[in-house]
Amino acid sequence: MGFRMASPWLHPKTGVWYYRRVVPTALRPIIGKTEYRISLKTKDLKEAKRRYPDAAAKVDAALVAAEGGPVRLTNEQVHALAGEWLQRELERLKADPDEKECDLLLDQMAHAAEKGLEAANVSSELNALLQSENLVIDLDSRSRLVPRLFWNKVKLLNSLKAMAHGDYSPDATLDTLPKWKRPVPTATSSSVFISSLLDAWVTERKPIERTEYERRRFLGRLATFVGHDDATKLTKADIVRWKDALLAEDKHPKTVTNHLLHARALFEWAKNNERLAINPADGVVVAEATTKQRARLPFSDDDAKTLLSDARKRKGFRRWVPWLLAYSGARLEEVCQAMTSDVRQEKGIWYLDINLDDEGKSLKMGEDNARKIPLHQDIIGEGFLKFVEGLPKLSPLFPDAAKDRFGKRGGTATKILGRWMRDLGIADRRKVPNHSWRHRFKDLCRNAHIEKSIHDALTGHASKDEGDKYGLGYSLEVLSTAIKKLPQQCPKEK
Repeated sequence: MGFRMASPWLHPKTGVWYYRRVVPTALRPIIGKTEYRISLKTKDLKEAKRRYPDAAAKVDAALVAAEGGPVRLTNEQVHALAGEWLQRELERLKADPDEKECDLLLDQMAHAAEKGLEAANVSSELNALLQSENLVIDLDSRSRLVPRLFWNKVKLLNSLKAMAHGDYSPDATLDTLPKWKRPVPTATSSSVFISSLLDAWVTERKPIERTEYERRRFLGRLATFVGHDDATKLTKADIVRWKDALLAEDKHPKTVTNHLLHARALFEWAKNNERLAINPADGVVVAEATTKQRARLPFSDDDAKTLLSDARKRKGFRRWVPWLLAYSGARLEEVCQAMTSDVRQEKGIWYLDINLDDEGKSLKMGEDNARKIPLHQDIIGEGFLKFVEGLPKLSPLFPDAAKDRFGKRGGTATKILGRWMRDLGIADRRKVPNHSWRHRFKDLCRNAHIEKSIHDALTGHASKDEGDKYGLGYSLEVLSTAIKKLPQQCPKEK
């Protein structure tokens, strides 16, 4: 069982993948065709899926231009469209529901609701639904449709679970839903929509997923605040009011600055590409005094003992990530993305291999940050190797750290470890689960009289000396000798 997603179409004769989309009847006289059929110029499905969004964005832009812009859904239409999706999916899946898959999907949705990732969880369903309706909606409508679709998906999965046990009784709530009627675009041809600008910007710039996600989220908040999606109607006063409203919500000045940076960057791109006459966000900033970066502080000796002793009571990444960070100076994502095969032994020395060997891994400076970090005797003494031996071969080192919407285990881990740290009484906001360990590790190295170039090699900090870029760097034996100099940070109670 699976939810229908927009996907490439395979030409039965040539074996080439295509993007296909039916043109709405009302727009066929304007566009001059009944269907878009665009070759993705590949016979490889994986490559076709990579190229598919670009083709979809171009067609969306053409349809938007023909319609006069994205439409705004009324409250009735939001409920009707989400209800239409629910009834279609029930009809499609009711014949052979899979209870185990329903339970798995419900667990994923519970995690998404806890993390505020409802939009990411239903993004594929939402996009497929809008495409099936040949519909382009504004950001405000999308933000209102997401929660309705999310909870209808929960209802769908629970209904399918009941059907798996033979309960096919009708859901009376379905009769209360309004009937879906496709809205008619009302925008003027002179409008330039934020959603259309975002689509065009993504098509041209191809940003990483996190950047696109944050830009759409922040600009969606702007559209909701001003009550429309038309960038030509935005004024500098609107942006100032939005900034003031965000600050009034007690958002940190740095967070508000990030909102403004995304808006300013998008509108500047639109202005430079003659899509907008002005950049309404130009010059709107948060006062410099309030946005000054707060310096990170290292964990103190007492902090380290508190965290590491409590970690002993935990399992999985909650047990071992704090210990690995404390004795390695590694970045949190470097540790969280590791595989069991990355814990290796060479010349009698156990070490954690920080590498890019597996798909989905990333390092801050690419291959230049790949390195070997010998395991401190305390890590081994705590039973870390036994923990690794108990995991399946070729398994993630921390499978219990669920991937976030960007496929990163560290994104989930940092939030959980952050809350855990605060619950243990470490309240200073300048102390955080990742960098405070790195800061502390640097101090421990300095106090142990470990050369700067050696602890830079351990932490993956780049040298400014051009000569340091030559050769293969320090041997594992030298790095191991340095690690052994670090003191115990949390001795076991006798």
